[in-house]
Amino acid sequence: MMKFIESEDIENIESATVEKENIPEIKKQAEEMIELCVKKGGSGLSAIQVGIYKKFFIWPISDNAYQIAINPKYISNGHKKMNTIEGCLSYPDTNWFMKRWKYIRAIYYTVGPNDNLIKITKNLRGEAAIIYQHETDHGFGKTVKTDGELLEEKTEDDIISSDNLFEQNKGEEINEV
Repeated sequence: MMKFIESEDIENIESATVEKENIPEIKKQAEEMIELCVKKGGSGLSAIQVGIYKKFFIWPISDNAYQIAINPKYISNGHKKMNTIEGCLSYPDTNWFMKRWKYIRAIYYTVGPNDNLIKITKNLRGEAAIIYQHETDHGFGKTVKTDGELLEEKTEDDIISSDNLFEQNKGEEINEV
């Protein structure tokens, strides 16, 4: 039965490139990864998160279908980054502030008929770009912990209502920029 490994066992550890002879084994592993990802409510799952130190991940391509992304990489399409708040199955019950490329060109292989590798190159943006970058980064030893900032839970004392904010600023001059 497949399970998650300790998060420190994926941080700053680069996975190996997948070779053609690995494909039959990877297809079996990917099926188990999909089951685990669905069970845990994830948006994708990288092989390293379950102790397979190979560069591949599974990710949804539609509501009921997943795809294997093998030897993934990406390049930015432009210079714009976006702020994201991300969770990660390797760090349960936490959220992380991240900066991600807004537009990317994803380059990876997937498995075709007769276990042939098919090269895929596509432009991604939005949620697909975030998921792709997140999962690809795992294969290079990058995680939300190594590259992001943990968002701490807010307590009631931390939350300021608009009424309280008005009272706190009453009588102060506020300069708008």
